[in-house]
Amino acid sequence: MTIQKFCFVLIFALSIPCAGKAQFEDGDFSMGLSANAIMYTDYGAKTAGGLTMQLFLTDNVSLNSNFQFGPNYVHMPIGMALASLVFLSGDPSGCSNISCNDDDYWAVLLIILFSEGVSFHLPVLNNVVVSPYINPMGVDYWYEPNRIDDSPFLFTFSAGTKLNLFAGENFNFAPYVEYKTIYGQGHPGFGAGVTLNAIVR
Repeated sequence: MTIQKFCFVLIFALSIPCAGKAQFEDGDFSMGLSANAIMYTDYGAKTAGGLTMQLFLTDNVSLNSNFQFGPNYVHMPIGMALASLVFLSGDPSGCSNISCNDDDYWAVLLIILFSEGVSFHLPVLNNVVVSPYINPMGVDYWYEPNRIDDSPFLFTFSAGTKLNLFAGENFNFAPYVEYKTIYGQGHPGFGAGVTLNAIVR
């Protein structure tokens, strides 16, 4: 059996949910450190370290946030970039026409600022969860000295899968691979890496 066939069979097998205790639960908050490689056609490649966060809306659905930092490269949710514009506008809280004493206001604001996309979590074993995801609200700062005529700010879309491998109930190791592209420009690419995560229940 070739390596490609073996990988296909493994991914297919892990994608079939089976009975077992769910490793994620409604209300969980996951935070982790990441090591990442990113590449776009015609743009080259970058490596970056970062921070990843997930807020669980149900046992099987979470909101995603990713922050990555490397040489001449930064990635964050679009909401954080927009927040910078609000801050520079002279109304840092964005509360000029809204009652900011409402807890719901702050909850919604945080979700808007930090959400980049959504993940779906499929338990396949007691210590394995397959998590396909879609992140349509990302922005990259990508500086290349030989592309000085192009804006370094790229609005991005990504979709991929994480394989969450648990070490106990509150920690997991998650390799991932994803497809990436730049809105309005094409330049398909991919990302890959690993995250080490702690879960607050």
